[in-house]
Amino acid sequence: REGNYNDGDVHDYAELTAETLSILVNKCVNVFEMNGVRKGTRLALYLPALIQMPIAALAAFRIGSPFLPICAMNEDVDQLVALLQTSACEVIITVDGFWSGTHLVRTKYILDDTLARLDNSCRRVVLIRHVTPNEGVPPPQRHIVAKRPHYLYKVNMQEGRDLWWSELFAQVSAQRQATTVDQNAPAMLHPVWSEKGVSLMSRSRDELRNEIEKWAQYIHPTGVCFVMCTQDACAAIVAMLAALCCSAQLLIFEGIASYPDCSRISQIINKYEVKTMIVSESDLLPVLQNEEYAHMWSTAALSKIIVIGTHAIAARASALFGVPSESIMPPWQHTDSSLK
Repeated sequence: REGNYNDGDVHDYAELTAETLSILVNKCVNVFEMNGVRKGTRLALYLPALIQMPIAALAAFRIGSPFLPICAMNEDVDQLVALLQTSACEVIITVDGFWSGTHLVRTKYILDDTLARLDNSCRRVVLIRHVTPNEGVPPPQRHIVAKRPHYLYKVNMQEGRDLWWSELFAQVSAQRQATTVDQNAPAMLHPVWSEKGVSLMSRSRDELRNEIEKWAQYIHPTGVCFVMCTQDACAAIVAMLAALCCSAQLLIFEGIASYPDCSRISQIINKYEVKTMIVSESDLLPVLQNEEYAHMWSTAALSKIIVIGTHAIAARASALFGVPSESIMPPWQHTDSSLK
């Protein structure tokens, strides 16, 4: 996991082994069940690109809880109200906030405003501490933009509804037994927007598994797979799970392609010797539109770029970076396009 902040003397990164990931997923299952999540309980994953995203998705999949990935980069309260009202999610997994370049997205504030406009269908919010400081830690003399923790940002916890992710994880064991779930049961929900509002498309466990396995075929199985998809949470989760499915090393970047400039992605590729990069068209375009930075990319380690988008953008990336590029279009994006 590579953090948003960029400084030659500061390295905001973390590594998890496969064993640790398995333990965290088991604990997450137990946390969900402790909070009343069962087969069929709808769960919202209102998260940016954090390691908790695939952990929560895998845990929900194991229980048989249909999950709705929500793009945390979208700060539109009206759209979030519509999504949560339509989905009737009982439990929301979210983050206190996060840096998108130099912009602080106050996720908890946005969610609080949203839930104040809804009925009581959401009974639990599980909050990941990501950018707010731990209680009792004195603030620094100087506050640095884009760096965690950010001491000028605080969140309120609603008693009886909001709980901290870390505190819940400390209360549960890593032991659990397998759960039997109907493979035709819904696994992932995807929003489809139209002039009439939002509806939800459901993908069964079999359909989601097939999609993950399909994407896994594009990934180099023995190297690092770098996933960057900030605008489509469903695609981000499928890509992350595909990397884990084929035993590649998953690399998640918490920032954006243009911070501090468009050479950042190249730096990450070289730092981690990335073999496969899965990137959305919207995340790749800022780089393609700044060719002076694109020409600076060093892609010696990179064997393939997978563009979540059109063939035209994949071909453009291949020509510019000299790396074989392919495109993949998630089935829900076909559905969205047909309704616009």
